[in-house]
Amino acid sequence: MARRKLQPVREIDPAYTGGLGLTPRPSQPPASPVEPAPGPAQSNEPPAMPPAAADPEPEVSTGPAPAPTTPRTARPRPARTRPEAPPVAAPKKRIVIAVNARPLAMHVEQMAATGLPEQDVMKAAWRKTAARVALAPVFVEPPSADRAGGSTHVYSTTLTLDGSTLAALTEAQDPLGVKSPWSLVRGQIEPVFWAALDEVLAQVGRRT
Repeated sequence: MARRKLQPVREIDPAYTGGLGLTPRPSQPPASPVEPAPGPAQSNEPPAMPPAAADPEPEVSTGPAPAPTTPRTARPRPARTRPEAPPVAAPKKRIVIAVNARPLAMHVEQMAATGLPEQDVMKAAWRKTAARVALAPVFVEPPSADRAGGSTHVYSTTLTLDGSTLAALTEAQDPLGVKSPWSLVRGQIEPVFWAALDEVLAQVGRRT
């Protein structure tokens, strides 16, 4: 005997209770998709920017126009130069030297015979000597004579001479610079001093 295939229950028959006393469920309509609430339309475009405010127009000044300014120019710096070696100092035109003039031994006796101070007599003779001296650029050997000795029989003073002439004597006779200027000119000055001393003594002798 052929079996009948049972069909699946697709719907609930309200008339069918099955003897169980069940109340059939009312059929529910299918849920509809929830639509979004109406709102402003969304767009992928960026929001529009508010228009930029226009720059205020510059105020026009009615005063006098400013004077044009000239651009500053850089001042040229002076070129640095190496300091030059100082020039060799030229010899002075006039130079003062120390003098120690000694009379002859015979002058000491003659001065003592006048009764006048020895230094006064030699001072008068030296004034004549200083006025007559003409220094030559040639070395003269001091003459050999009998000079007065001792520390009292000497006249110490100064004498102004030509600087170039003395420099020539120094270069020729004293290259090491160890001699005094008086020793270089003594041979030229002593004879003049002795001659002046003779004149002073003769003058004093005529008055006595």
